[in-house]
Formats: sequence, structure tokens, C-alpha cells
Amino acid sequence: MKRLLVTSATSLLLLLGNSAQARQDAHQLNPEAVVLSITANILHTDSALLQPEAPFAQQHPVSADALDVVEIIMAVEDALQLKIDDSELDRRIGASDESELAQKLTIRQLQSYVRELWENATNRKKRQAA
Repeated sequence: MKRLLVTSATSLLLLLGNSAQARQDAHQLNPEAVVLSITANILHTDSALLQPEAPFAQQHPVSADALDVVEIIMAVEDALQLKIDDSELDRRIGASDESELAQKLTIRQLQSYVRELWENATNRKKRQAA
């Protein structure tokens, strides 16, 4: 199984090729897998070692701090062409600000929120195309 490490939309397009088909392929990706790959890449670890139910700060063998989490979120936004609403994410996990993200946010929670945004964006594009 190939591991796709994505740090930006540009990197993704370089991996897939810069064509209309490549852009369409980028929008067919599994957003959960993209979140996991980006997280592993930024934390310099194998995605198999990540614990989806543990907060970013409690990942083993490498934990993430608030800046790592912000970098992960920005990379996911860039790769999937989404806007992750920080205040909505904070509200969902009960964080008072970004400094608490690493302590409270789990990979699974981020994946779930990204999946929801991805599906909303996909449905919006389908409606616009109809």
C-alpha cells in the first residue's frame, strides 16, 4: 500500500501531475487518509504509529504541540481546498483557544470534522454543476 504524504495542494498536484485529471483526482481522495498522512508527515513518524483516539499532545512516540496542530490544519486546508473554522473546531472539542488544541483535539475528531466539510463542499459542487 502506498503512503501518500501531502504537505500542500502544490505537493499533491506534483505527486498526481498538474492536469485537469490530477485536480479531479485530488478531489476524490479520502479526507481521513489525507489528515492521517499529513499528521504523520508533519510529526515525522509512520501513520501506523499514530493513535487516532489520543489527543495530538499525547501521541507516542512523537507528540504534537499547538504549533504542530496549526500546521497540520493549514496543510489539510491547503491539500483539500477546504476552510477549517477554528472557532467551530474549538467549540466541538471544548477548547477555549488554539493553545488547547493539542491537549484536547484527537486525530479522529479532526478527521470527522474534515469529512463533514469535505462532504458539504462536494455536495455544494454537485448542486452547482446541476
